[in-house]
Amino acid sequence: MKIIIASLALASTLLLGPQANAQIIQDTFTDTDGTTLANHTPDINLPGGSYQQNSPGETGVNGQPVDVISGNAATASASSFSLLSIQSAGTFTAPTGNVTLSADLELGTLAGSDAPDRGILLGFYNYDVGFGSLNPDGVNEVPSGGNANENGYSGILISPTGSVYEDQQGVYTLLGAAPSGFSANSFENLSYNLNASTGVISSVTFDGATYAPLASTILGDAGSGTTELERYVGYFSSGDAEGQLGAVDNLIFEDQAAAVPEPSAWAMVIMGLTGLFWLTASRRRSASL
Repeated sequence: MKIIIASLALASTLLLGPQANAQIIQDTFTDTDGTTLANHTPDINLPGGSYQQNSPGETGVNGQPVDVISGNAATASASSFSLLSIQSAGTFTAPTGNVTLSADLELGTLAGSDAPDRGILLGFYNYDVGFGSLNPDGVNEVPSGGNANENGYSGILISPTGSVYEDQQGVYTLLGAAPSGFSANSFENLSYNLNASTGVISSVTFDGATYAPLASTILGDAGSGTTELERYVGYFSSGDAEGQLGAVDNLIFEDQAAAVPEPSAWAMVIMGLTGLFWLTASRRRSASL
């Protein structure tokens, strides 16, 4: 009986204590090599959602091919974008509190001067900001055919040399130099927290190093002047020559406010309730004898 009570008490502590964030999007890019991201389904995604990217058969600004799956990662060519919608739809409401965006990035052969418009940007895209107005049908959409305006992007960019920049719709600010031991030929994790309502980043880590973000918002709508996150999340990559290539893996976008209990907590609850049921049934059997 003491063991059962202890199990339930521990489970209650776990359920009420720190919990895992609710993942809205997760993609390990596990698929057949050569699959375009537009034809690839993430591990976790919003219902009916699919990647928007350079249209298959078309190329990016520098003649780069559309990004595809390669070696269970996504390619990041010299001028391309791959984005997923996080707009409110159906039963899903876009987060308004703190969110976390992370991915493993390999800069590979992406090159150029250490200017902030070269490398891989992990962040958000707002169609209204990128092009100044809604599409004729009034729907916020992402452009296709390699025609994405960098002014619509906001987030954190890693340059080909590993420098870390904060991007506010085409305005880049250096947060710091590459972490010690950075290698363009290996995957390094980039992760940052953001308030979805204010657009203020609270922390940035890259390859284990911590960077101090700016205090100002990275979001904004050119038409209304309000900050909002309800657009697209993903990555934009850029180099200075055709054929340059990086890669992205383990893309995760999660809502910190919608935390869910760890599986171990539920296991403890089930074990404790099972024990109580068994003990009650055993006592009833004994009483009937």
